[in-house]
Amino acid sequence: MDCKHEKTDLRFKMFANGEGRHFADQCTICGKQVSEWVKTPPNADSHLPWDVTLAEQGRRDKYTDSQKKHIEEKRKRHHEYDIYINTSPEWKERRALVIDRANQICEACLTYRATQVHHLNYDSFQTEILYDLVAVCRPCHEKIHGIQGGTYDTELKP
Repeated sequence: MDCKHEKTDLRFKMFANGEGRHFADQCTICGKQVSEWVKTPPNADSHLPWDVTLAEQGRRDKYTDSQKKHIEEKRKRHHEYDIYINTSPEWKERRALVIDRANQICEACLTYRATQVHHLNYDSFQTEILYDLVAVCRPCHEKIHGIQGGTYDTELKP
């Protein structure tokens, strides 16, 4: 359901660049900004601050029921995955076999010590076939998953 922004209120934000307060209309239903920012509106002192909570709620409300269901299923899978990776003796054994197979060297960069194991797919999750798993260092694993700013605190080759 798209909001028509029929109810708005002029609100302000404090900007970190030192330019002080800026004002814009915020929809009081969905929280979205519906006008351009201006520096000095009439009666500048009588306006409320920007409602961040309302804006966040508006972003959450924009999802359809099927999208919300998909997000919840994804959270559930991540929770199940975390439990498996952190508690399963079977995973611990598979992980050790994969790292040993790679002689403790990252199979992505061939430079750093492999400290993690990456799933190439999740088709056989919890019954992984070892060739679907790759030994990697943390920075390469972060790069594979698109995590920016990986730190190279792993050791060099053994």
